[in-house]
Amino acid sequence: MDPISADTITNDIYAGPFHERQKAAGGTFYEDMGGLWTQAFSDPVGEYWAVRRGTAIWDVSSLVKFRLTGSDALAALDRLTTRRLSGADPGVIRYGMILDERGRMLDEGTSLAVSPTEAYFFGNDERERFVEHLNSHTRDLEVTIENVTTRIPNIAVQGPGSYALLSALSDTEFAGLGWFRFIPQPVRIAGVPGLLSRTGFTGELGYEFFLLDEGEGAGRLWDAIVEAGAAPIGLDAIEMLRVEAGLVIQEEDYFPGETDPYDLSLDSFIDIDGHAFVGREGAAETATAPLRRFKTLVFEGDGVPDPGEPVTKNGVVVGDVRSAERTPRYGAIALAVLQSRSAREGDTVEVGERTATVRGLPIDDPKKERPRSDPLNPKMAG
Repeated sequence: MDPISADTITNDIYAGPFHERQKAAGGTFYEDMGGLWTQAFSDPVGEYWAVRRGTAIWDVSSLVKFRLTGSDALAALDRLTTRRLSGADPGVIRYGMILDERGRMLDEGTSLAVSPTEAYFFGNDERERFVEHLNSHTRDLEVTIENVTTRIPNIAVQGPGSYALLSALSDTEFAGLGWFRFIPQPVRIAGVPGLLSRTGFTGELGYEFFLLDEGEGAGRLWDAIVEAGAAPIGLDAIEMLRVEAGLVIQEEDYFPGETDPYDLSLDSFIDIDGHAFVGREGAAETATAPLRRFKTLVFEGDGVPDPGEPVTKNGVVVGDVRSAERTPRYGAIALAVLQSRSAREGDTVEVGERTATVRGLPIDDPKKERPRSDPLNPKMAG
């Protein structure tokens, strides 16, 4: 994504209701597929540490959101995604992929079961061909699929202090809310109604809050959270955080209609048995013996490779770099897709003139102990 001047933002770019607050705080911005994302404020490394050691607030309003309603709302997500949702209790969230008929990734994201007749899919793509895929595979079902992206702006409050900060601003007790769960009834944060989920894109304890008033209370909400001590952050910090956490982004780590989900080691998010989702047959072909695996590369020195650079071993190409960052805790690292036989942890590979060691995915907190931790006694990054 290319930076965009705040003065050049036009009406056809969705800026969201938190934009003016961020602009006034010195934020810079990116535009991506018609949505605005905050780039940074003044110090992305400081923003990184705010998430890892304190509390941060991130505007995620441009996250694409589809609302499904009707008697087949959950059945539609069963068919469209790699996860089973039918019969799920209200408040369940499941991460999964939407595949094409050949088993290649189109999108990935979270499905939320609000009730037997209402659900959401939060992902990345809202282009016409993707929406047609959703509709064409659910025409025989009793379901209505609406793009509600601009009607449900949202923020992420992330970091070990996130629960303490948010709970002080709410009359609802949610210390017992589990990871990848949400409260299906509206709660109020700083008096603003919304859906609260225990999710995030940082690898830390965190929550996301989806406003149900189309952003009417956004300014009040933002001010209350910032005044309580949360540091505003942008995508420059998020990139460092999510590469450490092994989290993927469309058009960087996977390419719609091209990438096999097993290339990204997403096996545990594919309910391959007894689940007739679109693309299952194609996915099943590689399920038993994936040819490629998703790994972290740790580089010697500070040089960061470019996305798409080939990864070689003894002069033979064995994969390619997808995302790469220099992070405060791990130095120069990258997410890469490697041939399975060359993806053993500890192996040495090359990217151009750089030497790297193959490490597991994610490199940081592989058991996800921090986002799973007790919010009253959160685990802290080392």
